[in-house]
Amino acid sequence: MAVLTLSGNLQKRFLETVLLLKALNEVQGVPSAHGLDSKECPSTQRADLLKRKFLDSFAFVCATRKGGANVSAACMEENESGETIIRLACNTGVRESVLSGAQAIIQILTQVANGESVDETSILLKIISMNCSRIHRYFKELKACYVPVGSRRPELERRISKYAVDTPSHHLESLLEWLDGIPAIQELDCTNEERLLEFIRHAQRAKHDYAELLYASFRTDTGQLEKWLLIIFKLGRYGIASRAFAQLALEQPTLIAGMTVHAVMAPEEIPISHPGLDLDLILRRLDSSRVEIYLRRLSNIWKGKGSPHSYFSRQLPDHLAIHAELQLTSFYDDNPQLKPSFRFVGIPCQPSALSYHIRLPPEDLPHLDHTFH
Repeated sequence: MAVLTLSGNLQKRFLETVLLLKALNEVQGVPSAHGLDSKECPSTQRADLLKRKFLDSFAFVCATRKGGANVSAACMEENESGETIIRLACNTGVRESVLSGAQAIIQILTQVANGESVDETSILLKIISMNCSRIHRYFKELKACYVPVGSRRPELERRISKYAVDTPSHHLESLLEWLDGIPAIQELDCTNEERLLEFIRHAQRAKHDYAELLYASFRTDTGQLEKWLLIIFKLGRYGIASRAFAQLALEQPTLIAGMTVHAVMAPEEIPISHPGLDLDLILRRLDSSRVEIYLRRLSNIWKGKGSPHSYFSRQLPDHLAIHAELQLTSFYDDNPQLKPSFRFVGIPCQPSALSYHIRLPPEDLPHLDHTFH
């Protein structure tokens, strides 16, 4: 992979911008949601929808540990010979355990594509096994932040009646019954994969059955969802992924029958020097007349993390990694004969407002082309 060497003022200006964006926005995105749960679409569009959902889900389940170092990306090559290749990349390289787990999922899907009955449970159990450490961490966070609904029911009903006026009473009762199942998390044995599967199926219903009601009921004063519900949505994505895998195998079996997974080798991380970072100078470049205003705003954003100057100075890392989606783009730059006809890179997160998109002409390299619901 060709690497552009950054040095001198070029490196410093680049780092200043990247680090300021990172410090302002620690969470780089929200889970992408190409919905098999969304309304039906024409068959030609659905074929592509299933592939996009598959690739997003594949990248999600292959990011088996939390943290930016483990973010994955995937794309699909369909060859005239009938072979389908999934190219998998990870920010710091695809681990052997992840590659073998991904291949095991494809083996199950191949059985479905060859006419065996769909065993979505076995797919989800394999996903849980691959992601056990990350799932356990989600459950630990959920146990720590979940507050039982109980006494909040009158307030929830008031909110729902305000924001979802057309909601049938039986649907509200169904939601309240679903909420009653959440406290079971406190007694859940995370080493029992069967019980984890049951709870993930329960969490999956949050997006499928109750998304509108939950958004109306559990928004904070800032308009964000309560943390426990965000974790529930993340856990539900493992169930959504198993459904996406099974759905593609059922509806496009020839695509799955000859499918293999190939890892893209990650380049070495780029070491960087430690140039002095002058926050005042960076802000002056933005607007010299508003430096003091910017500093006051940063003080509010970074409250409890020290002064804006000291907090920003701690953001400089020792190395920079090449993101997984850019590794895939570079791979096809180096191997133009392998460019996929389906020009889409699956990623587990929707880029946030401070992230970037890469869009390239259809005749050029694959592009990140996501439609979010």
